[in-house]
Amino acid sequence: MAQTSFCDVCELCGLITVKQASVPSQTSKLPHVCATRRSRRSGNVASIRGGVQDFLGETPSSNVAVSQVAPTSRAPRRTLLADGRMTANNQRVVTSRTKKTKRRDHYLPQGYLRGFIDPTRKKCHRPLWHFDIPQNTWSERSTVEVGWRKGFYDYAGAEIGLGTADNTFSELERNYPLVRAELISNNFAKWTNHREFLLRYMQMMRARSLLFLDQKEAEGKTLQALVVEQVSPDRRSIKVRSLTPSPLPPTFIRNRAITQMREEIAKGAAWLNEFNWALRYCDSPTDPFVATEIPFVLQGTCASLEEAIRHQDTLLFFPLCWQACLIGSRQIFHIETDRFAPEDMRKVRRRYRENAKLFLVSPQKLDDL
Repeated sequence: MAQTSFCDVCELCGLITVKQASVPSQTSKLPHVCATRRSRRSGNVASIRGGVQDFLGETPSSNVAVSQVAPTSRAPRRTLLADGRMTANNQRVVTSRTKKTKRRDHYLPQGYLRGFIDPTRKKCHRPLWHFDIPQNTWSERSTVEVGWRKGFYDYAGAEIGLGTADNTFSELERNYPLVRAELISNNFAKWTNHREFLLRYMQMMRARSLLFLDQKEAEGKTLQALVVEQVSPDRRSIKVRSLTPSPLPPTFIRNRAITQMREEIAKGAAWLNEFNWALRYCDSPTDPFVATEIPFVLQGTCASLEEAIRHQDTLLFFPLCWQACLIGSRQIFHIETDRFAPEDMRKVRRRYRENAKLFLVSPQKLDDL
């Protein structure tokens, strides 16, 4: 008699997971023991950047690229398809056969990157200054050339193309340049009018990042599942192909990661609303805020992200453009909007330089990195 237990077509993960229990046959009433719900409660979290450790390790660090956190709201009812896609609230999956796959998918949207162009260089063919971290060299680039991977948001092994991922990004990508232009036009005096939108945008940037998807795929490789052949009408019992669990196929892992990305973005600001926020700005593109391949950064001393986002000393950083950066804290800011002093600007740039693994973008070539 096999020693196993199962998820009853889990609404959170859609998987049959393994635990000690006796199963007399391949068709039976099954208890719900969901690995995804367990992992979300326990706060499986991001990896620390700056070459120190994974967030799942033991040693605390000061600089972190924020990726995934335990959600604070209940996920919608979903159905997991055989290839790793999910439908929300029993809606039909809409496929897109007209969209091209294997495109240049920008994990840093071009509309975001344009905020780091010096106004005097807007008409240049390659207006961005790009610092290659491995090569330790500066070069001039266009936004098309920065922050992309081919087919990065393609569903694997399915005729879906990029429609669903594009739809997830479209509203935020479309409106962000407009919001940023309005903020700049009034010298960021009314940024709090757009606070909720900016936090939603930050969450999108976190969830669509290289770090988030890499972590989700790594997580998927640790899971094992049983193949469900039949689900009873009342969804309380199932028939499985075999009682021997096996690793998930690569196609399923890839599609599951993209689905989880979309779900994170759909949650909106979520836990970011628990922080107090302030905006700091600068005046000159020669002393700017910069961005890296992962612009959402956490500074703290905790060993896990779940601890860090609850700690009073944790700070969150997200540069809106070269002129301004949002800073989040559990503590109250006495001054909500203010100019950063030159030394503060250098400290922020050094922090981003330490976190960067691939590149850094700036309106001007800088000598203090």
